[in-house]
Amino acid sequence: MGGKSAPEPTRAEIVRLSVGPLETNCYLVADVLSGKAAAIDPGDETWRIQHSLAMHEWTLAWVLVTHAHFDHIAACGQLADGAGCPIALHPADLPLWWMHGVADQMGIKIPELPVPQHPLVADETIPVGDLRIEVLYLPGHSPGHVGFYLKQQGWLFSGDVIFADGGVGRSDLMGGDESILAASVDTVLHLPDTTEIFPGHGGKTTVGAERKLRMIY
Repeated sequence: MGGKSAPEPTRAEIVRLSVGPLETNCYLVADVLSGKAAAIDPGDETWRIQHSLAMHEWTLAWVLVTHAHFDHIAACGQLADGAGCPIALHPADLPLWWMHGVADQMGIKIPELPVPQHPLVADETIPVGDLRIEVLYLPGHSPGHVGFYLKQQGWLFSGDVIFADGGVGRSDLMGGDESILAASVDTVLHLPDTTEIFPGHGGKTTVGAERKLRMIY
């Protein structure tokens, strides 16, 4: 007797683009089988992001924002408008959002930003095709900073909370708090050691590697 064939497994893929004056990492995370993708922190160079999506034949389903500093949000409006998809941001970062991520204070101009349509909530799950992206609340670098965690794939997109080689985000910017940031770093370091960390700047690392550097067991 023939049985039903097992469903084809989800195939996930990441594309990293370094964009803008601060070389911010914008990540495209896609469910290859459905062709649906999310753009995490599109900080500049809308055309490059759109070109990459087109080259891969992916459809943008979400613009996901770890936090509202200008180098992570400048392309959000143009990208979301072109794709007709929602922008997701934690409400605690709305003051930064409406201040253009403090770009004006640094003499930098970014495009006008629309109202984010989706207020992120800690522990909610964002669907992208068959991918499931969990929202981790990781404040301290900014009041509404979040990470995007794909448990099945073992991937964390950490924004500016934690970096490779023992680095952590700044806490001296508007809304930052050193002790709260330390607690968020600790949250990340208690994920499984094999979890790959994709930060907002620089190269990737793993939870295990960062735990060893900090001597946390």
